[in-house]
Amino acid sequence: MRQILSFPSNKTSIARVPKATFSNNAFSFSEHGQFFLILRKKLMYYHFCTNGLLKNIIFSSNEDYIYGMNAIAICKIQHIDVKILAFCLMNNHVHFILDCEKDDGLSFMKHYKLLIGKYLKNKYRTERNLNGADIGCKEMSDPNYCVRAIAYVLRNPMSAGIQIMPGEYRWSSTNLYFASRSFVLHNCTPISSLPVVKMREITGSRFKFPAEWRIDMNGMIFPGDYVDYKTVETIFVRPMQLLYYILKNNDAELEADTGILTKSRYSDDELCASRDIFIREKYGKKSIMQLSVEERISLASIMRRRYGISLPTLSRIIQIDRDLLRGML
Repeated sequence: MRQILSFPSNKTSIARVPKATFSNNAFSFSEHGQFFLILRKKLMYYHFCTNGLLKNIIFSSNEDYIYGMNAIAICKIQHIDVKILAFCLMNNHVHFILDCEKDDGLSFMKHYKLLIGKYLKNKYRTERNLNGADIGCKEMSDPNYCVRAIAYVLRNPMSAGIQIMPGEYRWSSTNLYFASRSFVLHNCTPISSLPVVKMREITGSRFKFPAEWRIDMNGMIFPGDYVDYKTVETIFVRPMQLLYYILKNNDAELEADTGILTKSRYSDDELCASRDIFIREKYGKKSIMQLSVEERISLASIMRRRYGISLPTLSRIIQIDRDLLRGML
């Protein structure tokens, strides 16, 4: 049976998970007096991301997300020196943890932006794309940051307020780690079994995919064929180690360290646009006025975590009394 990253029923079990110890060129997890050591003379891991577009949604349907996933596979084929350790596609931004030279990683990201832009322009006949999103890049020479950054990327859906177990979010690499191969490959078929014309129709691409890669019944290439999930499993050793860091939630600390994940200031128009998207997608309603007090407080908590906005601004955007908000948050 598949092991899926989920919340332990007993919180003390998380506290007992061994913490990491670090040195200059290695880090290790201590388990009952034994050490699992990973040595790298030179770390070449990078955290790439696009800033949240707020006003522009990139992926608004399963079809969009599936293309976004397949575009990663296309980029991997074209950038063979880039290893993908982890990724997460959100509706208005994307994250990648890559093992590569910096220039190769930037080339990978620019190629990805180009593919998504062409797809969205052809489908929606608008300028809705990633062109306006700056690419952020953070070198992860510090193993401590590396561990936190991987967990940060994988917990993005939770930070956005999506009520879902970490390993159940379809548009990331989370469900690849420590999972049963037979389970995750359910309903997948080898790409070699499909006619070339059919693959072009599914992926919208003329790129030749490796024959051993697999594709599911929805037309999505299996991420395990292009993600180096084994390296992440080696880093975290056990599922509980990875879960510990995902649940630890160092979002604010990590974003402050990088300076690439958030803007220092958002306009009210940007925040209201983002607010309205949350209202539609999370609550199924059309305006802030249709939310109950409890729903507004929940939304305020999500937006404060995501954008780091002040209480007065939050009160203004959510349209709720500042003192009430202060007491609840």
